[in-house]
Amino acid sequence: MKSARDIKRFEGITRSPLYTHVSTTLNGLASVRAYGAQEAFERQYYVYQNDHNATWFLFACTSRALGLILDWVCVGYLVVIAVVMMVFPEQIGNGGSAGLALTSALMMTAEIQWGVKQSAEMESQMTSVERIIEYSKLPQEAPLDSDDRHRPPPDWPSKGQIELRNMSLVYEGSTKPVLKNLCCSVKSGEKIGIVGRTGAGKSSIISA
Repeated sequence: MKSARDIKRFEGITRSPLYTHVSTTLNGLASVRAYGAQEAFERQYYVYQNDHNATWFLFACTSRALGLILDWVCVGYLVVIAVVMMVFPEQIGNGGSAGLALTSALMMTAEIQWGVKQSAEMESQMTSVERIIEYSKLPQEAPLDSDDRHRPPPDWPSKGQIELRNMSLVYEGSTKPVLKNLCCSVKSGEKIGIVGRTGAGKSSIISA
């Protein structure tokens, strides 16, 4: 049961990206067609679908394994009852009592099988509730409105001046600076242009 619960939890983890991918694909279907990205989205869908199918098949196998174990336990229980009847026939009485005992034992084992399977299924499905509780305990984002102590004055910005002093920029994963010790000042109302060769850092300055 513990293994089935863990596999069911993993199945829920692999199911979420599949639903998200389908939802985002349908919402952005026009863009997908415009950029000709149908094959890329289709391949990604197959990746998510295969991951989910693999975990779901494993969960089905664990459920079937539990049912097979219960079947063997119930068969063993019936065999023990039959052997006891054969060894101690004087304690059973007539054949009707023996048949009633076997029938009752068979019905009881069927009920036990159903109860154990349902309890295992319920425990596996409770992983969804567990994920909801985990999401509810995540730290909340900061409020949209700024704190009054850090809120700028109502007339901000009073001047549209931009001043850069010894600014250096480095792209993630690189050690070579794209911009190094850049100093410039753009006063309010000025219109400027940035010119330079390809790779000089014009886009980096604008992004900064």
